[in-house]
Amino acid sequence: MRLAERISGTVLIALALFWAWNAMHLRKPLFLAPGAIGPSAYPLLVSGALFALSGLLVWKSFGERRPAGTDDAGAGGKAPFSPGELREGVLPVAAAFLAYLLLLGVLGYILSTFLFIVAVGGLLRTRPGLSATAGMLVTAVLYGLFHLWLGVPLPRGPLGW
Repeated sequence: MRLAERISGTVLIALALFWAWNAMHLRKPLFLAPGAIGPSAYPLLVSGALFALSGLLVWKSFGERRPAGTDDAGAGGKAPFSPGELREGVLPVAAAFLAYLLLLGVLGYILSTFLFIVAVGGLLRTRPGLSATAGMLVTAVLYGLFHLWLGVPLPRGPLGW
């Protein structure tokens, strides 16, 4: 696992630096008020967090002590996911996320986000009422944060919302 952590951490550090460099080159809109946060603030915040957490991952991978006889797959050579866990947990959630991305432009942000949260809740075997409530709350909070507060335009669905 140490080698995988070092490689993935290094790749994520490179991604964070690339994202930060691109964020610093975003143009500020002409109508931006003096002293207002520009379009690069959020990408810089995310890239900074990604850089810090990836650096921590790489740093911790060098400090770990493994018992003799274990390899990079983990203690005793066990893989992170068994084939059953991969088939029943990881792949369906990844498929739901892919469907979310594809439906975002068709159904709009509100409906597709709600359906995604409900679908992932169903895949995680939560109660349907809890999944629907979580879907409404997450959708409303993120819509309020990004669209109403930050002014980020979100995809509209066929109903205009």
